[in-house]
Amino acid sequence: MAIFTIDHMKIDSDLYNFPVGIILGPDFLSGLGSEDSQYLYAEVNEDQCYIEIEIWLPQLNMCAIWVKVPILSSSSDTAIDVYIGESPNNDHLIVPLVWESNHAGVWDMCMPPVSAPFIFESTMNGNNATPGGSMTDDDMVPGDFGLALDFDGTDDCLTVPASASLNDLQQKTIEIFFNADSWGGNNCGRLVKKGGPEDDSGWQVYISQATGTIEFTQAFNGNATIAKWRAETNAVSLSTPIYVVITYDRTSTANDPTIEINGVAQTVTEIVAPVGSADSDAAQDLWIAAREATGGGADCAFDGRIDVVRVSNVIRSSAWRKAAFHCLAGTIFKIAGETTVSGGITLGLSAAAGATNLSNQGGSAGLGLSAWAGAAFGNHFKAAAILSLSATAGRNIEISRGALADLGLSAAAGRNIERTKAGQIGLGFSATAGAFNFTQWMAANAHRAIYSYFARITGDGDGLEDFDFVGLKSFQFRRRSGEASYLSFVIPFSDEAQDAIAARKNGQLVIDMVATVGGSQSLREELTRAKFDSVRSDKGPSSKSLTLTGYKTQTFGGNRIALQDVMTETTLDDGRLQYRCAKPDFYLRPGDTAIHGPDEIVVGSITCLVSPISKVMYVQEAAV
Repeated sequence: MAIFTIDHMKIDSDLYNFPVGIILGPDFLSGLGSEDSQYLYAEVNEDQCYIEIEIWLPQLNMCAIWVKVPILSSSSDTAIDVYIGESPNNDHLIVPLVWESNHAGVWDMCMPPVSAPFIFESTMNGNNATPGGSMTDDDMVPGDFGLALDFDGTDDCLTVPASASLNDLQQKTIEIFFNADSWGGNNCGRLVKKGGPEDDSGWQVYISQATGTIEFTQAFNGNATIAKWRAETNAVSLSTPIYVVITYDRTSTANDPTIEINGVAQTVTEIVAPVGSADSDAAQDLWIAAREATGGGADCAFDGRIDVVRVSNVIRSSAWRKAAFHCLAGTIFKIAGETTVSGGITLGLSAAAGATNLSNQGGSAGLGLSAWAGAAFGNHFKAAAILSLSATAGRNIEISRGALADLGLSAAAGRNIERTKAGQIGLGFSATAGAFNFTQWMAANAHRAIYSYFARITGDGDGLEDFDFVGLKSFQFRRRSGEASYLSFVIPFSDEAQDAIAARKNGQLVIDMVATVGGSQSLREELTRAKFDSVRSDKGPSSKSLTLTGYKTQTFGGNRIALQDVMTETTLDDGRLQYRCAKPDFYLRPGDTAIHGPDEIVVGSITCLVSPISKVMYVQEAAV
């Protein structure tokens, strides 16, 4: 499961039926295949949401989806739970239902322009686009969000036939997410135009080298007047992701359009004033990345990538436009892309309070707490569990076939595993146990230690004792220096826990690790903590849980550590270095100096991704 928390500070007023774009990271996708797309689910407050899958290539760590969220609150954060279910999601993987009725056309540019007969339009309106010019399937490329089409600035284009849903829109909102390689044909590459051949009939949006910005025109008075407006000079840069949104009401010549570029409202200059009545465009096609030449084909073609084009038949509110920008920019999430573990069922709580689970086939569980209160776990075939806490308080696993566990906590306080076939158990959790010689302790005890994890909330800030939660289901955290580190964990619901949380609003959330050797506790160390921020109650088909979230700004490190098993070295857009290591170094902390060959960096953030089939660590240089 992945939990994407939308920052309500990015939502100026409540938004309804809003499409949220999500990039799924490698920790979620690990172990998934192309066939798993049909099992993808998304929920908000336990309500299932409609999903459009723009791209699903988990083997390449490339997956982007759009989720229709019933309401985005401006007063509290919204959490979207994304997970792989046990049965196909036939009723909610329905693309047109993601886009509410005010969307006249939505083109996500996620189909090869030649192999497919057209570029699919996502709404119920069916305004599919036909590729033109010299486009090839190689023109479908990774974009700044999901996929994009790469237009050559010469003759590449898309055309959409005139339709009732696009014709003569009295009010409109035009959204375009693009990245220009040059200013295009005639130094004024067209982004979108609905109008006739070559002239400036209808309406259009384009970039202009002369002004270095976005210009918008609308034909009036039988094409005698081409009203023109432009955004601020030099507001557009080449080779830069640009999200432009334009709203316009053509019913009065007194109306000027609004133009926003990358979330910034522009001071709009009127170049030519409208006169008379706006012209009808009912008989004219809509063009993307060019306008129609007099003799046919493309004119003033756009040169670069286009990710998204949307046309709505209403004036979208400023709150909607702001949220749409943050969505495409990837900044709408409080913690973007946090996941507990890789794909599959993140919490395999198959028998949380003691009932026998006789069969769990093909499961992938993030914490595999299959019988934490004592009941037998009958058969768990082909199981993949990050922690495999299979019987923490008593009974044995009778049969575990093909099991793969990063921490083999198979019988924490009781009986043996009677039979384990093709089992693989290895230690690989992304946290050290604190300030002690962990290497020495592991050498002496790892082969016989049994590990368990506990959550608590401190009470000193409210004059109370700490409260220990019972039945930790899962937890996740990420450490960053100078920014808010993040901790979230899930526990079974109880009135006692709910009351304890309510009384400790000033507490801190803490995760402890306990190692038991020879039946006695050998080690108890704090793994991580954060200041309590929020709690959410979730009710599933057979259980109810509480999710607690906290943040803490910390400064770590100061040590000098050589990186091991570096697989790739990447230079980010801002010049910082990022290393991808095949083996996590659980001693490394933000603030440390990481050494790789002749290079040294101060570590800004560390992300450890641990799954049943891979372990990887990303080390990113701190910002200057």
